[in-house]
Amino acid sequence: MDGALSNTSNFMPKENQYNSGPELAREIASAVFNAYKKLPKKGKPQQMKEWTLLSGVVMRVTDNSGVELKTVSLGTGSKCIGKSKMSPKGDVLNDSHAEVLARRAFLRFLYNELRKAYENNSSQIFTSPDASGDASIFPKHANITEALPHIQSDTNTQRKDFISDLSNQSSYLPVDLAVDSNNFHRSAATVPPNLDSDGNQPEVALKDKKFGSPPIKKRKIELMPDDDNDNIGHVCGKESITCERNDNLSQESFDIYRTGAKCVPGGEQDSLRPAAQYHTVGVLRTKPGRGERTESMSCSDKIAKWNVLGCQGALLSIFLKEPIYFTSLVVGKCPYSAESLARAVYSRIAYISATLPPPYKVNQPLLYQAEELEFEASKQSLERIKTNNQKIVPSSSAVIWYLSETNSHDVTVNGRRQGITKNDVHKSKARSFVCSLSLFQCFHELVSKIEPKLLPEPLRCENLKVSTYWQTKCLAQAYEDVWSKLQESALNTWLLKPRELMQFHFDVS
Repeated sequence: MDGALSNTSNFMPKENQYNSGPELAREIASAVFNAYKKLPKKGKPQQMKEWTLLSGVVMRVTDNSGVELKTVSLGTGSKCIGKSKMSPKGDVLNDSHAEVLARRAFLRFLYNELRKAYENNSSQIFTSPDASGDASIFPKHANITEALPHIQSDTNTQRKDFISDLSNQSSYLPVDLAVDSNNFHRSAATVPPNLDSDGNQPEVALKDKKFGSPPIKKRKIELMPDDDNDNIGHVCGKESITCERNDNLSQESFDIYRTGAKCVPGGEQDSLRPAAQYHTVGVLRTKPGRGERTESMSCSDKIAKWNVLGCQGALLSIFLKEPIYFTSLVVGKCPYSAESLARAVYSRIAYISATLPPPYKVNQPLLYQAEELEFEASKQSLERIKTNNQKIVPSSSAVIWYLSETNSHDVTVNGRRQGITKNDVHKSKARSFVCSLSLFQCFHELVSKIEPKLLPEPLRCENLKVSTYWQTKCLAQAYEDVWSKLQESALNTWLLKPRELMQFHFDVS
């Protein structure tokens, strides 16, 4: 069937299990690349004309015979829509960046697994609810993040084989987010390299011969080129900066990469000072867009949020006993700083950990780079092989896929399904299967298949069918309480979606 993959797994026998983090990172990235290659051509960039970004979620399971890496969702894309195009019906995707789409597709996978758990206990990742009264779903496997050894940020250090450390466990369900080349420097606005992990900016100096007299001289710093300043938070266009230099500055410091993502209004802003002091690190940002400014938070901000609340979201949290956290984060071939990445996705908010009620925490995923692997449709890859006058542009479409028994392949443009005519733009066939309204539909379909006595207690209310999307999310009280705590502390300048955009209903009749 179109979009259903026959095999999305990478398998390694037990005797050949990974000896290092980098080796595991390569296997995770390869699993996502292989899943992408098996998808239909529809929605993929035109060869040698368009580029895109790729992200995927990989499920890692081990037993006595070996380790299986199974891609369960993926997304491509680099676009966002402006505020005026956001829909109050929940039927348009506001953020079509690859990481966000892969995570939304992962939610569809989780809904499928929950349905299996409730119907016949056939889920590979969830147990059936307790008929004695506790209707919450438990993960079928151990929480791998608690058993993994600490990983240092030095990417050249060989990591301990943490899979073999857990060989006595029959199975577990770590979930890994794999991201293609350049992706984090494009969409995660707070990950400029060459900055201290605590957010301090390094001294600005060129790797050059020592400056001569006079004591203060002017030098030109050439930034990394990028001739398409599209709606992605990544390196700015090629430019020169003239700044004053002191003889006694360190010769081993460097400039940092620029991002097009904007600091959230009302919060701390970029200083715009020369070189490495240009950006303020650790602040919340919105993704840029051509023309109208977007209200979509940067991918690194969203991943930081998932590292506290879990990547399952509010509605799914009602069914689960504990949040679902990503075990590792893998980036591909790109300028890379593990310290900066750690700051972007968890260390800048780590101070709130002691204030969080169990089972919530500040999750610290393992950080890896698959530095030898490059996505075939990445801009970096195409720029190397293009002819002199050939222009490479970002693809306007986004591909979305998740592992299921049915057709689970979707292609969108500007937040709606590709190929929709103007007359059909507000009909159900124009909706992506991962837009908010479609996920709300999945929620209600799951509830309808569960015996009332097995429903989680918050869902045993008579008016559930007529509740709005926002009202239903509020039933996840523990989740919403922690989210409120985050908004009051570590993420206090987060741009919340206007309430009027969450007042839609799903007609279950």
